[in-house]
Amino acid sequence: MTRYPAVRLTLFILTCVSCSVFLSSCSDDCATCPSDDNTPTGWFRIEPSPTTRNLSDVFAVDANLVYAAGDTGTVLKTTDGGKTWSILNVPTEESLTSVFFTSAVTGWITGYGGVIYKTTDGGTTWESQASGTLTPIRDVFFVESNTGWVGGGPGPGDPGSGIILNTTDGGDSWTPQLTGVRANDLFFLDAETGWAAFTGPFHKTTDGGPTWTECATGAPGWLSAVFFIDASTGWVCGNLGFLAKSADGGETWTSKESGTTWNIRDLHFFDANTGWVVGAGGYLAKTTDGGDHWMFRTSGTTDFLAKMSWVDNRTGWIVGFNGMILKTVTGGEPE
Repeated sequence: MTRYPAVRLTLFILTCVSCSVFLSSCSDDCATCPSDDNTPTGWFRIEPSPTTRNLSDVFAVDANLVYAAGDTGTVLKTTDGGKTWSILNVPTEESLTSVFFTSAVTGWITGYGGVIYKTTDGGTTWESQASGTLTPIRDVFFVESNTGWVGGGPGPGDPGSGIILNTTDGGDSWTPQLTGVRANDLFFLDAETGWAAFTGPFHKTTDGGPTWTECATGAPGWLSAVFFIDASTGWVCGNLGFLAKSADGGETWTSKESGTTWNIRDLHFFDANTGWVVGAGGYLAKTTDGGDHWMFRTSGTTDFLAKMSWVDNRTGWIVGFNGMILKTVTGGEPE
């Protein structure tokens, strides 16, 4: 298991106009942050990191095999649970935004310039796939080795417009499904049912993407990530500490108090009650009641935390700026 059910349990990628907008101290932003929940931590930092570049996404295939992607064509791989890392040779200098694998050897990376690359040998070689766009592709999601989607859209000064593309042949060809709105993260339960978090409205499809329905979330700004545990129950997160939960497949949403105004960039749930969120300023929090209340946890960093991936409810990974890689083998809690 990873941060998505069946294949992968994640995407929006980091688009930061100025890192100075991200707060780096819980005490500055969160008066209700409970100090007795902050120490000690169940997470440890991979040191030394194999890179100092910003990392945008991580995908854990199993407890030992993990891939990560980031700035300037950076792709990392470990086969021993993070003890050692390889820097893979990818034929691009574009910043990479998302990584997704359907097996130990077959996976995709996406990034700026509309790039999509596929590997079928565990990252030894990468084949470019034509997206038909120059807009940054910010997320990739597959439900099996042939059927998948990518989504993206421009940030300030980037070319192109928002787009969702679909493939049914492993990426040999990609077909536009929705245009004009920047897709930051995609999540599918199967080949028919999926959701997209946008800079703007939230969308849902029940036919694999030929049609998308807009659903209001009440978000004050952009949405960064979406996660569903089944066809009914899901969550979204975004800027200004926004969190919301749906009990009807995304048709309606109820806002939840996150306890922060930091930008929340990713979330993962194991069941209807237990979940995690990460974001700017090293923000890390856990819920055990479906998101009604969040308990702050110490990440040990003030770096921007971008994405996480879980093998199971004990083994998980978080990546972020400046080569930050965090790992837990205790479910994020000290033992």
